[in-house]
Amino acid sequence: MGGTGAAGQPLDAQGRAPARLPAESARRRMGGRTSRSTRPTSRLLLDGRPHVIAHSYGALGALIAATQRPEQVRSLTLIEPALFLDPKDPEVARFKEMGDAVLRHGLGTDPAILREFLQIAGAQVGDGPLSAEVVRGVLRAQGSRSPGQADPALDVLRDAGLPTLVVSGDHTPAVERMCDAACEALDATRVVVPGASHFVASAPGFADLLEQFLVSAG
Repeated sequence: MGGTGAAGQPLDAQGRAPARLPAESARRRMGGRTSRSTRPTSRLLLDGRPHVIAHSYGALGALIAATQRPEQVRSLTLIEPALFLDPKDPEVARFKEMGDAVLRHGLGTDPAILREFLQIAGAQVGDGPLSAEVVRGVLRAQGSRSPGQADPALDVLRDAGLPTLVVSGDHTPAVERMCDAACEALDATRVVVPGASHFVASAPGFADLLEQFLVSAG
């Protein structure tokens, strides 16, 4: 089960410190403190104070909705959010360019770039033709807005003291650095749960770690 170790340093699902040091603001204990449209999510926030959990592209809609009604959110869990906060990071910038190319061109994307992006995104991609399921996914995504166009007011959530957890799967350096930057911007708790690539929620220990965070958030 993951959590925090000495001085609040994040641990992975096996209780080990991640290979890279997380953002400084992540070093505090957990007990311390998805759709293309954000409107349905905003309406959901009117009912009680839910724990909001969002993944990848869907985390953007959750973030935007939460900034509109931070007082209506009990906690926010972001799993590898598609937030490009550091344009000067060359690996992050390259990853953004790959994603934008796939969203723009779909199956017409340069084959090497398409396969690399799909692998990072967790798709089952071998050396042969893309599976029908993967092809359908690419076609569904084509034409979507670039996540880089989003500019959620993260300072609103940070200043509201919203308990926030940022989780990654330690499978791609660019994604890890994106999560580090999100953690820093949100003053969030940062954990690394390897074992399931981009689909971090399927990794061993994730469910226990999430439950621990939700309980600590109240």
